[in-house]
Amino acid sequence: MHLDSTSHQQKLSTLPTISRQLQYMSAPVSELPEKNMEAVTSVFWDIRTCPVPPGCDHRRVGPCIKRFLGNKGYSGPLTITAIGSLTDFPRDFLEEVYSSGVSLHNAFGETAFVDTLDGLIIDFTFKNEPPANIMVISDGKYFTSKDSFKLESTGYTIMRSNTLPEVEDDLEVEEVETSESAFWICSVCDMDTPSQGFKSFINHVHSRQHQQELREWVAFESLGRE
Repeated sequence: MHLDSTSHQQKLSTLPTISRQLQYMSAPVSELPEKNMEAVTSVFWDIRTCPVPPGCDHRRVGPCIKRFLGNKGYSGPLTITAIGSLTDFPRDFLEEVYSSGVSLHNAFGETAFVDTLDGLIIDFTFKNEPPANIMVISDGKYFTSKDSFKLESTGYTIMRSNTLPEVEDDLEVEEVETSESAFWICSVCDMDTPSQGFKSFINHVHSRQHQQELREWVAFESLGRE
């Protein structure tokens, strides 16, 4: 009632221009933010718990996620990020996924996805004011309804799926060579700046620096178990 009141709205109109997030938070509770299907969309994929089904062409993963969203009406700029302990996966698999336009975020351990997700979403909201769209693909309960409500109340559209959208085989291979849009980050080495090129990713994870950082992560985790 207070947020709907004339006095509150008059006070609000006299304040300096504020961010869109705060505008949404101060809006009357009965007014739900409108979706913007043309706004930027970021997909965060738990590659360990939502694997590509056996027999599917890994080069079709990115386009099939894009088609899935397109069928729901989302048409804005799209980024897809596979998150996990990526060096646990075969090189050929990662290269084909990367070639489909899916970025790689290398983290450490079985909890890599949950440990990384919050930071990536916070970074996304800093760079993209609402309305914008976030999709989380994970079969775990890592992204709670409480987290969703906080973001939705400030104008973001949240989508969750506990399975990877169906990887259809009716796309021509030529249509899925889109690695120019993909990037990679290695949080094992505390990297913040994205890099491009699958070969540079492979060179990094085999570098002396990465191997040293990885040994330190393993030692730290071992101490935590004692």
